[in-house]
Amino acid sequence: MEQPVDFESLGANSFDVKKLFQDQGWLGYFDILNGPVYTQLVKDFWKRCDIITQEEADKEYNNKVAEDPENNR
Repeated sequence: MEQPVDFESLGANSFDVKKLFQDQGWLGYFDILNGPVYTQLVKDFWKRCDIITQEEADKEYNNKVAEDPENNR
């Protein structure tokens, strides 16, 4: 699986930045960021998502605002 930040690949391409982050104490953050991904959960989530156009989103937004214009601006 591809990692969001791949220090080995960056270093192999002469862009070794791992020490910069290590010196600042940020490697723990990247351990979390590069941590486990629950692939089944992600698949189940995306199966239930609807892809809509910007036009559809704008229409839905305008309808919601029109329902209660005082509280929805």
